[in-house]
Amino acid sequence: MHLFEMGRNSRDFVFCRIYISGLVGFLLVLTAEARIGSSSELDFCSETEQCLLFDSICKTDDYEVRDYGNVKIGHMDAMKVYVRSYKGLMSSFLYKSEAYALSSDLDSAGANYEKDHNYAVGYNSPKKMFDSYNEVWYVVNGEPVCSSSEEMG
Repeated sequence: MHLFEMGRNSRDFVFCRIYISGLVGFLLVLTAEARIGSSSELDFCSETEQCLLFDSICKTDDYEVRDYGNVKIGHMDAMKVYVRSYKGLMSSFLYKSEAYALSSDLDSAGANYEKDHNYAVGYNSPKKMFDSYNEVWYVVNGEPVCSSSEEMG
């Protein structure tokens, strides 16, 4: 038997693995709850046909509160996040500066949030050098604080 020849049992095993992989993928697609929609619904999501959508809870001059429902892309539980948006290349200096600014705004507003970590979110290709849309997220603990804000309902 040559190195690249497979016996009948080996081929059956490979086909069985391919079939099971396809079945699992199909079932994952059927059970996905992510609210994914047309990128035309978000003015900053323009490089793809679809984007992960959210409900706005409220928006102040300094930050926004969003509600992302259950998302099954890997696994992301439902969560509310405080969001600060900024434009420009996502560098660690700019990201840290925006995260610090958001944290300061939230502390001033008396918001309760997870202070030990945050998320850096980029909506554009890493190849886009100018006018990239980025966000910093902190996870809301309890009820979000939306003082002097525009309630979204």
